[in-house]
Amino acid sequence: MSETAGMRSAFIPEHVRAHAATRPDAPAVGDLTYGRLDAWTDQVVGTLLDWGVRPGDRVATRLGVGPEFVVVFLALMRAGAVTVPLAVSSTGWDREVLTDSPPGIVVVSADCPSVSTGWAASEDRRPVPPFDPSRPAQNALRDNLIRQPEFDLDAPCYTVFTSGSSGRPKAVTQSHRAFIDLVCWMVREFRLAPPMKWAQWASTHYDASLCEIAATLVAGGTVVPLPDEVKYDARLIVKFLAEEDVHVLQTVPSFAREIVHALDNGSASSGLPPLSCLLLTGEPLPGNLAAALRAHLPATRLINLYGPTETILATWMEVPEARWSETVPVGRAIPGYRVFVVNGDDRLCDNGSVGEIVICAPSLPDGYTAGADADGAARFGPFSPPGAAESLRCYRTGDLGRWRTDGLLEWCGRADRQIKLRGTRVEPAEIESAAIEHPAVIDCVVVGIAGTDGLVDFLVAYVAAGVNSLSAEDIREHLRRRLDADLMPSEFVVLPALPRNSGGKVDLARLQRPVH
Repeated sequence: MSETAGMRSAFIPEHVRAHAATRPDAPAVGDLTYGRLDAWTDQVVGTLLDWGVRPGDRVATRLGVGPEFVVVFLALMRAGAVTVPLAVSSTGWDREVLTDSPPGIVVVSADCPSVSTGWAASEDRRPVPPFDPSRPAQNALRDNLIRQPEFDLDAPCYTVFTSGSSGRPKAVTQSHRAFIDLVCWMVREFRLAPPMKWAQWASTHYDASLCEIAATLVAGGTVVPLPDEVKYDARLIVKFLAEEDVHVLQTVPSFAREIVHALDNGSASSGLPPLSCLLLTGEPLPGNLAAALRAHLPATRLINLYGPTETILATWMEVPEARWSETVPVGRAIPGYRVFVVNGDDRLCDNGSVGEIVICAPSLPDGYTAGADADGAARFGPFSPPGAAESLRCYRTGDLGRWRTDGLLEWCGRADRQIKLRGTRVEPAEIESAAIEHPAVIDCVVVGIAGTDGLVDFLVAYVAAGVNSLSAEDIREHLRRRLDADLMPSEFVVLPALPRNSGGKVDLARLQRPVH
């Protein structure tokens, strides 16, 4: 049984309340203290109840990193509602799923433009109520004469979206139990404690961001939002981490590579970042990049994490000093998880043999909340490993892997066309499906262009237009209205037709790579 099961003190907002009671003046999010964070959260809970939000309701957010999102996320948990974090400037990635069952309310910043950027022009946008210091800190649920809901660890906590091979994003809903267990493991394993500071690099609509926030607040540390002008500039982020005395950063290997280049070029004039942990996830970690990071940050624990959105995470490994000639393994299963590598007959693969990675955990979702095709739905189900008394709930990842003789798991690519771009899971078919909606487009294929270290640097869309008149800018503008910015190809090549081999498949080798 989970060590947090049945313990009301494990409810994440209650950790915040406990810190507010014992350390009210300690910083929680930027300059916002735990005392003010807890009081503001209660005030927002009261507003949510006034809006008619009740336990189990889904409430969407369009909020960037910072105190407002943290307050709303905590308030929704405290009210028993389900957080559906959306990209601030989304133009369609979430619309395909949310059109079927849109949340009743979308919480936005007070200065958010009035023009709808969501799934419908009727999107019900409500601004985050500002903190009122004149209001006493009290439990808004009691003030509104509504009984505190019984906290159910198995109730849904949040819903996030992943790219879908059918052309529609897939909605993944995680329970409080799955989220809390993972967060508590992070606090223990990464030795998080005050006055620890965690830089919030991930955008709020990714589950990585939710983990960053929750782990920091459970530990009593400080969430440090990265300013927009700093977030993707490695030179500025190195300076920011040093000046703000940040201890934990989670990012993707492709951006860590840019950090190494910045350090190589002397961007540590204000001192090296005092990181105690650098967490890398979302992409394979090249061995030469790991070596370079260890050389620049010798006092930092370098952690390689692996796991799809459907399971939050699954494996981890602290990268030792030994140099890796190729890709760094993704390690061993996180406590509570079981990870298997199986062949096409669902038999366990021998060490060294490549098969599909299957993840088992007691708190896995039953399936996708929305947006899945038959293949996607089939990824969730029972799995019976040898010697098990009963079947386990599993998620079949579609990732390929193999066990090493030392017990470490290696990631060996995909069984399908899925791509990882700067840590974001991209299904080329989703982009291709959106492109073919253009009346002048006959066919489309999207490929990822990798750098020398094997990490995908950018996407190229090859578009067949036949005799139709179509420019690269035409198709770019068409896709801007349908795709999230993270899915947009960097380059477009318009051709009369796509080259095909004798079997009728697109001949990728004959597609000319554009100069980038």
